[in-house]
Amino acid sequence: MSDKLKKCFKEGETGKERHRGLKKIEPSKDLIKKHMEKAMHNLNAVVDFKNRGYSDWSASASFYCLYQGLLALVLKHGYQSRNQSCTFAFIEDLINNGEIALTISELREVFDRIKKEVEA
Repeated sequence: MSDKLKKCFKEGETGKERHRGLKKIEPSKDLIKKHMEKAMHNLNAVVDFKNRGYSDWSASASFYCLYQGLLALVLKHGYQSRNQSCTFAFIEDLINNGEIALTISELREVFDRIKKEVEA
């Protein structure tokens, strides 16, 4: 387990409702479904933005589509994430442990997209 992930778990223990890391919770099919519905909402936004000539906004919507899917995956494993870098650290740990069929390079591609959005 990476030092970053350890820090995320520690941050998740502090604060009751508004933690800033990864908090152990009971997996919820309802919450997972909500994340996936939000992912589909964002995917529809990608298409709508493209069709309306706002393709520059499609990049942000596509990131959040992917990110909502990652949040659903984190939740499936019994954690709530309130921090993007903690979400990515958790997913990277799942990859390194062979628990999901995603590669580190695919995960970094998503992470790099958000980094560009933040810096723009």
